[in-house]
Amino acid sequence: MRRIMRTISLLLATLVLTTAARAGFDIPWSSIDGGGSQHMTGGVFELSGTTGQWDAGASMAGGAWQVAGGFWPGVSVSSCGCPADLNHDGKINGGDIQSFVRCMTSPGGDCGCADLNGSGNVGAADLSLFISALTAGGICS
Repeated sequence: MRRIMRTISLLLATLVLTTAARAGFDIPWSSIDGGGSQHMTGGVFELSGTTGQWDAGASMAGGAWQVAGGFWPGVSVSSCGCPADLNHDGKINGGDIQSFVRCMTSPGGDCGCADLNGSGNVGAADLSLFISALTAGGICS
């Protein structure tokens, strides 16, 4: 009887272990990137920055949570040499209107020169400033 109980226990243990092994665990691909930072100085010059991750991209969301990936998400860097000159032709004129409207209706892309009040987005406050710049005209230096 003892031998039968031992055999049944061994068979049950084997069944449980093989069932767990066949369950097929799924570990989805993911990446945890630490970034890092650099700070260099030389004479009167100073340069600071962070190392970006190669898989940077759009935000990821699930349920009530959202994670923005990328290189300093939420930080906008403008390379605008002449505010209100949206087509970068060196002039503030009618050629900039279509680009300004696009920046107001679907933000993103090259809209740094449309954010005239420096708020980080293009809105109603920028519209009045754009109209003022447009009516004044001008050539960017």
